[in-house]
Formats: sequence, C-alpha cells, structure tokens
Amino acid sequence: MHYEKGIELTKAAQFYRDILAAYYNLLIPVSASVLEVGCGAGDLLCRLNVASKCGIDLSASQIRLAEERNPSARFFVQAGEDLDLQGESFDYIIVSETINLAADVQRMFERLRSVSHPETRLIVNYYSSLWRPVIWLGDSIGLRSRQPESNWLSREDVSGLLHLTGWELIPYFGEFDPFGDFDLLFGASKINLRILDIPIRYQERAYGDTNIQRWKHGWLLLQMVAFAAMKLKFV
Repeated sequence: MHYEKGIELTKAAQFYRDILAAYYNLLIPVSASVLEVGCGAGDLLCRLNVASKCGIDLSASQIRLAEERNPSARFFVQAGEDLDLQGESFDYIIVSETINLAADVQRMFERLRSVSHPETRLIVNYYSSLWRPVIWLGDSIGLRSRQPESNWLSREDVSGLLHLTGWELIPYFGEFDPFGDFDLLFGASKINLRILDIPIRYQERAYGDTNIQRWKHGWLLLQMVAFAAMKLKFV
C-alpha cells in the first residue's frame, strides 16, 4: 500500500513544505491549536509555530514517524472521512493536498465539523488541474515522490463541497471592492495579522489611461467607507 511506504522527502518536497509552513505561520497565531488531516510523517506540522499540534493519517507507519519528529504533538491513525476525536476541537484545521487523495471529499468536510467550534478556520490547499503536466514531469524525473491517482477538483468544485457541508467561505470585506484595498486590510485583521501604516505618494501616470472614474468610483468609495464603518468596533 502506497501510504505505508516510508518515503524520504526529496529536497524539492522539503523546500515546498518550507514555503507552505512560512505561509501557514503567517496565517495562524502562535497561540492556536491545529489539526492537520492527512499529516503523513508530520513534515509540515513540525515546521509550524503553534501552541498545540495534532495530526491524523490512515498510515500507521507514517504516524510512527510523525510521533518521532513531533514528540510534543498528538497523532492518531484515522482517515479524514472517518474522523472520530470525541470532545476535541481545534482553532485551525489544515487540509494540505489531502483532498487530492481523499476517497470521499464531501464526507471528510462533514466530519471536520465534529472537531470545530464557531471560530474554527479551515485552510485547504490543493493542486490545480493546471499543474497536472508539471506534476507528471516531476514524478517522471524523480523530483516528486510518486503518489496515487489524484482527484483533480476545480476551485468551484471545492467551494461547492464546502458549502454543502456547512463551511462558510469568508469574503472579508464584501463583494464590491474593485480596488482590493479594503479586502486586504479586513482580511489581515480577520486572521490577526499586524497592519503597518506606511505613507505612499503616487506620481502622475507616465503611460496608459487609468481605469478609475472620478464620480462613479468616488461614490463607490463612499459606500465602501460606510460599509467598513459598520464592520468596525469603535472604542
């Protein structure tokens, strides 16, 4: 069985996990409790700077390796589709590429709700089908350990499954921010990132035409400010 093989990560795979961990450490507060579904040998979990770590994987041999690498974490031999951690709940749940290999993605999302609380954040990363040729090439030349056949799900597929299973996709600001600034700031605040105020001075455009219309987008900006004011807590 593929999952029982104790495959050593290639340098490329280690580098990839370093990049993933860097992003996750930006998104997840150090005080958080984290569950990783499909944790394998714990290579990603051991790179996370969080207060409490837990991992599940359907391979007993991979879990033994994870326990060796993460002595302070807890691990269980379970599949995400059959998750059963009674009385447990986590601040963050990580599903890193596991949906590409899961037998029943919808059931897995349903089971994850049993270990969530109202403020739990579910973070999912997975391969886009656009990467199929690149991944095939990586397998062929040994840059990536061979994996079982993947579920190639689109973003719409994943969004639909999350909606069906009761997970709410978080639009941080709203659906009418063409500039992206408000969504960036509210998104950073929502996941407890620090916001630094740096003054930026714009110079006159040297080429091309602006897409911003003074009156149309000026009125829209006022609406966005009013919307933002309702979201803020004034003290």
